[in-house]
Amino acid sequence: MRVAINTLAVIPGVTVSAETYTSSLVHSLLHEDKQNEYILILRKDNKHIFPDEGKRVSHFVAPVGVGSRVGRVLWEQLVLPWVCRSQRIDLLMIPTGVGPIWVPCRTIVVVTLMQAFQMPDSLPCLRRVYYRWFHSISLRHASRVVALSEQGRQDIQHYIGLDPAKIEVVHPGVPGEFRQMSGDARFNSIAEIGDGRDYILAVGPVQPYKNLDLLIRAFGIVRTRGIPHRLVIASGGQPVPFSLKHLADKIGTDGEVCFIERFLSREELITLYSGAAVFVHPSSVEQFNLTVLEAMACGVPVITSDLPSFREQVGDAGITVQTQNKEALQEAIIRVLSHQDLRKDMASRSLERSRMFSWIVAAQKMADIFETITLV
Repeated sequence: MRVAINTLAVIPGVTVSAETYTSSLVHSLLHEDKQNEYILILRKDNKHIFPDEGKRVSHFVAPVGVGSRVGRVLWEQLVLPWVCRSQRIDLLMIPTGVGPIWVPCRTIVVVTLMQAFQMPDSLPCLRRVYYRWFHSISLRHASRVVALSEQGRQDIQHYIGLDPAKIEVVHPGVPGEFRQMSGDARFNSIAEIGDGRDYILAVGPVQPYKNLDLLIRAFGIVRTRGIPHRLVIASGGQPVPFSLKHLADKIGTDGEVCFIERFLSREELITLYSGAAVFVHPSSVEQFNLTVLEAMACGVPVITSDLPSFREQVGDAGITVQTQNKEALQEAIIRVLSHQDLRKDMASRSLERSRMFSWIVAAQKMADIFETITLV
């Protein structure tokens, strides 16, 4: 079977989560699946993060410019279907949730987030309308839909009304490079935290639903309780809004909130995780969060909001707190940072829990789904 994978939405250094998910899945599929042929639909600027052409993999480089969202969408809707026909594609995989209205082959769509449905106000009007409409069509026309968690499956059923039998759950994995570091190696490559001081860490794009303002407010209270740690927020290469920086100054943290706005390499990210005293992710909406899993794989205690998807992902390895509850969040942070034995226990459980999520297993499940689609 000839399987095409559309990677055009992956922009290195910008769409960090999409890059991590798509790249890891593609590499694992090529390693585990020895039967199918793969055609990677690439762009010039993301070609280097995917496997080179070989016996079972070939490249089709689309003439889509960097940052040209409209150009990419038009190419996917108008040209990609004909590429699938000319390349004799049997199955088109769409890892980013939105695909062409029509293609001459079967499709499998991966849903990582339903932002236009769950957080419509976080998107500009035209983009919100586009995603709601095309997302619905892509999922309804798909041969199979893949959710990243059981909560993701329920969200798809709720917002799109799909038959549950059409939805498969495939948990993402964590790349093997994410591991616990120790000693001075934790601080060698991160200039922003080079003094070796302890810190609380948050990693991810700056979106309203991530509740970074809530975290900063909670940190302000934590500081008044005698906790000497800094707060480090790495935004994945995105600029941090002035409102968040102003909030950090306004609540009197005395410059103890460090924003890392530049893109971090994987090695730097591993270093950043490994040096953290605790990782905090107080998001209001998630289906599965890769940064939480990466932190756990690096042996870091984690605190998340009490979402069903986080309970599914973190289990009893971390602490969950009521969503958007500043008092509960600050008390959880203080509790973890004030008790060394608790931190050690949580770190150990994080490592153990993270081993439950494997890209090898994910690739095997995905290949099995490919086979079931062809048998229908």
